[in-house]
Amino acid sequence: MIKIFKNKIFLIGLMVVILLIGFMIIFKKINFSFLTSNNFSQNHYQASLNSKYASIIPSNLSKTILKQPTGSFNIVNFGASVNNPNNFQAIKRTILAAQKQNGLVFIPIGTYRLAGSLKISSKIILEGANEVKSVLMETKPTADLLSDQANGTIVQNITLNTQTYNGGHAFGTEASYTTLQNAIILSGSSPGHFALYYAGAPGASPHSPRYSQGNKLLNIVENDQICDDGISWSFQNNSSITNLNETGSRLAIYVDKNLTINNYVYHPGIQTVSCRNSPNGIPTQGFWVTPPSNNIVINNFNTYGNGGKFSSSANLYSSNITINNENFMNQAGYQMYVGDVRGLTINNSNFKNNKLIINPTIHAIINLKNSKINKLNLVSKSKINLSCQNIVSSTC
Repeated sequence: MIKIFKNKIFLIGLMVVILLIGFMIIFKKINFSFLTSNNFSQNHYQASLNSKYASIIPSNLSKTILKQPTGSFNIVNFGASVNNPNNFQAIKRTILAAQKQNGLVFIPIGTYRLAGSLKISSKIILEGANEVKSVLMETKPTADLLSDQANGTIVQNITLNTQTYNGGHAFGTEASYTTLQNAIILSGSSPGHFALYYAGAPGASPHSPRYSQGNKLLNIVENDQICDDGISWSFQNNSSITNLNETGSRLAIYVDKNLTINNYVYHPGIQTVSCRNSPNGIPTQGFWVTPPSNNIVINNFNTYGNGGKFSSSANLYSSNITINNENFMNQAGYQMYVGDVRGLTINNSNFKNNKLIINPTIHAIINLKNSKINKLNLVSKSKINLSCQNIVSSTC
């Protein structure tokens, strides 16, 4: 009897151990962190973000979680919290403290809501732990989220969201030598509020340009809902845009010079043909060059919508524009529109069955090279100087 009893105890104990091991395996695989109040808001937002913007957020984002740099200013230490409905004052205090030392503001993982326009007036670095998981979210419809007026500012590894509450500009700068990199920009539909707004010096106009210098965009995912410019790149000199994935309206190249764009992917957004400046009833342009822009190079532009627009203006024209490797990803239904340009070169490009429309008001000088452009529409032939080298097109 004793032996049988001991065997039963052994078997019961063995079953308990097996059950405990099983539970440990199950609990290890299931993450219950969403049950905590601090994480619920972020996880809920993250699931929504991944679902809503799955088509525009590259899969290689959010791989790395950065630790807080030594000596930096953490917004949480100044009172910011994912549970706070308005973190404006806390983040403002953090920025003011960092500005005294040209320091670094650190935004840990979380969604931090705020109502008010954060202003950077002295050079700092504003850095998140991760471009997907460190989020500043606007909750006041009429305010810009982040405004920069300091030369040399760096903003990186962060999401700026003015889309949820249809706010103002997500990021705007009137400064020079700034860098915005490794960022997701989500913008609403308020008229005149761009997702990214880069302005020239005060008083700048097409007839009297005044430029900001050396600004950079690097590794940016942008989504906007407005009918105006998604990105207003205005009066910029010696600037660069690299690895831009845009969904929505267009990149406005507005009176720029010495601009290089590398690797630009464009997707049409939710905008309709009722949008302002829809060319020939087709919404949004991909990019829009406004004269007098000069010395612009666009390399590797893949568009799922329109190919771009070069506008005309009274007695003004753009010049020295080079496009290398522009590819229309859809078979038909889109176009590039060319107005007054003196020296536009399109090289190694494939328009498939989409249109290249050339319709200058005064004069256009265009060189097409090594490209496939089947549907070439020359509206004002007497105003066009067209050179074709190795072009697949009945018109050339």
